[in-house]
Amino acid sequence: MSKIHDYHDLIVWQKAHRITLLTITFVRKLPRDYIFREIGSQMFRAATSAEVNIAEGHSCHRGHEYERFLEYSYRSAFEYNNWLEILSESNELRAAIDLEETQSLQSGNRETIALLTNLLKKLKG
Repeated sequence: MSKIHDYHDLIVWQKAHRITLLTITFVRKLPRDYIFREIGSQMFRAATSAEVNIAEGHSCHRGHEYERFLEYSYRSAFEYNNWLEILSESNELRAAIDLEETQSLQSGNRETIALLTNLLKKLKG
């Protein structure tokens, strides 16, 4: 097992970072009308929140403070998934998106959620 020097070494951060980068590409392809701009903005905020809370929490290294930041990240990851569900389950919105790309984002985000779940369980003992 390799030593963790900073948050870049955390697999959970790497997964969340990848989702953020993919989200930027995804959101830029959404139609430019109001509802898609709003959903895209919320998706971007949720993805970046999940990622940056992992990084910020890691600066605490341990204890309740680290746990708190990981819980924020966890919540943001669920919010992100919910936005994807809205896009893919609404008949009107679904027609304008790439469903395969949406499913891929959901799958990657679920991996982040699973890693966060395990990390929080370890921290809580």
